Amino acid sequence: MRTNLYRVEVYRFGFSGAPLSQYLQMMRYVKKKYSPDIVITVIVHNDFIESIEGFGEGLGDFLKFAKQNELWKEIKPRPDAYVPNPVKRAFKHSSFFRYLYYNLNIREVAYFLNGKSKGKDFRMNIDIDEIMASLDDIKELCFSIFSKYKETSGEDTRLLLVMDGDRDTIYKGLDPEKQKLYALNTLARDTAEKLSISFIDLNDVFAADYKENRKRFDFKRDKHWNERGHFLVGHTIAKFLLDHRWCSPLN
Repeated sequence: MRTNLYRVEVYRFGFSGAPLSQYLQMMRYVKKKYSPDIVITVIVHNDFIESIEGFGEGLGDFLKFAKQNELWKEIKPRPDAYVPNPVKRAFKHSSFFRYLYYNLNIREVAYFLNGKSKGKDFRMNIDIDEIMASLDDIKELCFSIFSKYKETSGEDTRLLLVMDGDRDTIYKGLDPEKQKLYALNTLARDTAEKLSISFIDLNDVFAADYKENRKRFDFKRDKHWNERGHFLVGHTIAKFLLDHRWCSPLN
């Protein structure tokens, strides 16, 4: 049995804390510097609201958006915005602090417990009620950003958007499509469809695999994908690329 071989170069440009808006900033750099054949962007649920100025990480060093006169305008990142915190740097040299912060993820745990104490529905790193209240703005912003993705990728770069699934709901044996959080998946999918951008919803992938194997896709201490999660997502993306002939085998 002969197996097809493919010569593929893969570059990673993602980093912690970057939302949809910063993906656009990175995409512009990647397009100009590398002229890629394919750009794949992975979206998580907190990426939407954290693209709005005043939300999330990136105090001026991320590209953000702000609504001005009913239009979403880019707030350019400032080169001088990132100023290293000497206290944080000192703490990061402590193995005990790194254990608390990274292994036990104390910041997100504290945020989650604080939200629960106030009766908030906090899942997948977002306040569900906050998202629902801002859904109209998020819908407009999503269309604006996705449109800029398509404009940036141009005619010679294929673009694939891949959105995370509601893993907590899947573990409980419930249907993600019946949860409030699914509004973001629907919004992203519908926006991509309007703009003729290829899109994968990982809810279907995760739900089918968990039903069969009953194994988690993330770490219990935080919601980042574990080895199995990364493998499954990678396999799903590779299958899409091959099925749609975005990659050609070597002769």
